[in-house]
Amino acid sequence: MAAQSASFACMSTWTAVIVDTQRRADFWKAVRAEGLEPARSEVPSLALVEVSCGADFDATFRLAESLSTVLGTAAIGFVAQSSADAYEIRAYDRGSLARRLAYSRDDGGWIADEGIVQPWEPDFFFDGRAADAKGEGWPDVLHDDLSDADLARYEEARRAREPARVMDLLNPRSLAPFHRLCAFYRIAPDAPAATWTKPSVWSRLFG
Repeated sequence: MAAQSASFACMSTWTAVIVDTQRRADFWKAVRAEGLEPARSEVPSLALVEVSCGADFDATFRLAESLSTVLGTAAIGFVAQSSADAYEIRAYDRGSLARRLAYSRDDGGWIADEGIVQPWEPDFFFDGRAADAKGEGWPDVLHDDLSDADLARYEEARRAREPARVMDLLNPRSLAPFHRLCAFYRIAPDAPAATWTKPSVWSRLFG
């Protein structure tokens, strides 16, 4: 995966965690040991944490799991690289992995579809557009050149808001589905509540 860009508008790789804070008054104190750096003083109900992890993308998921465990709440970690069509989401509930989705264009598509379907998935996978137009009107996660039968199957699943029925037709090709994930939780994707940077080897050795 390519290195993270400093500009949200043009970045092709985005690593972040969404965590349910339960508006705990001691939230920032509770997560201080995890290395979070607050961007504001107030505690939102759901906090977007922008992650800087270098090439260790699994650090995003370790952070999500740790926050979910420490707080006894829900957290979602995701890694999205639009330039390579490589994406992974892991949702945790009180420290336990509840859902894992992973897509890799180079590895043939969906390489993980595990766990319990989450309430945000219809918003993530469906952008509201029907599969009846090409170009700008074409759904952003729908494969091109589908048969009439597959298009009908997609439309039925879209109307029912059940993407699990047509996962074989879907592939993320941009960061737009992750923006919709944030919108589902009413989070501004370009205004994280905190940042987290993976500690260097030297800081781990010498504190």
